[in-house]
Amino acid sequence: MIELNNKEQLIYYMVANLRLSRYDIRFLQNLEKISLIKKRITSNQVELVDKLIEKYERQFVKNQMFIKELSKLPWKTLVIETTDEYTSAHIGILNDNLILKTPYNKAFITAFRSLSESSFVWDNANKYYIADLSTFSLKLASNMITKFFNDVRYSDNVKKLLDQLSYYKDVKYWTPTLVCTNGNYIIACTNKALDESIKHITLNTELNTLAELVRYGIMIDNRIMHTDEERFAGSYNPKVELNNICDIVPWLQNIKCDYVSVSGIGLSTNLKFKNDLKQALENAGIQYNDAGRFAIHSNLNKFKFPVIVKFKLISEEYTHAAKIINIVNSQPVNLEKNETM
Repeated sequence: MIELNNKEQLIYYMVANLRLSRYDIRFLQNLEKISLIKKRITSNQVELVDKLIEKYERQFVKNQMFIKELSKLPWKTLVIETTDEYTSAHIGILNDNLILKTPYNKAFITAFRSLSESSFVWDNANKYYIADLSTFSLKLASNMITKFFNDVRYSDNVKKLLDQLSYYKDVKYWTPTLVCTNGNYIIACTNKALDESIKHITLNTELNTLAELVRYGIMIDNRIMHTDEERFAGSYNPKVELNNICDIVPWLQNIKCDYVSVSGIGLSTNLKFKNDLKQALENAGIQYNDAGRFAIHSNLNKFKFPVIVKFKLISEEYTHAAKIINIVNSQPVNLEKNETM
């Protein structure tokens, strides 16, 4: 049986001889460094070591080591009572940088690292995340830590920034949106440039009005759209089921569409639906084109309300399109069992 005299020796033994999880071995290795450099550890860290001793009891027993005796081993390092500094998340500002420091939380680390839009990087020497100071970074950090930590501390300068933003905490609309207030239609969250651009449009819920507003990037409040046709008109990128593709033709007439271009026919099974759509559009007197991407781009600016119908979710830019309709197929695929198997 191996003789151990203190917890520091036990930690060294565990790292060198036990099969530990990646996160456990990282914790113990960091604790070794902390005890050597700072000459102190916290009561929470001590408690966690005791939990790990219990967790790996079977491996200790195989080596004729028993957790009751191991738990009683003393610490040579000074043990101090854990304070808020070690149990709560913290956001601060240092030299025009935003600092995010948190207690160890596996779920938070996984979620935070998966954020593709985050500019935070891990400062291994100081054990915190750091990013250039910006409102976006502050909002991202604040939103993330409140999801994973109940206790959050903010530095005084961060508190001042958040206090300035508290005025907007009850703001409902952050993008221009058509809403109805006391029976009157208004554009919430607008600006002078947008007001000037749409001054010729009388605000109401007529289908062609909704379609024209979303063309300018204006959202439509869901509470004033009640039918599928209104939701179609009030969306710049509506989705339409493949089986219902011809249902949109009268809707296109009602929003005064004068040209339709088809993009990405794809599967041969879609050709029937394309031909049905083409025939329905011709009957409705709406011009139709499926000659390809070049024709789409070269012709759109010649019409008042040109629409793109996309059979594939491909990324393309259409500078003059009034609406882009995505065709989707949500029908389940039935797989029949091969009788020869």
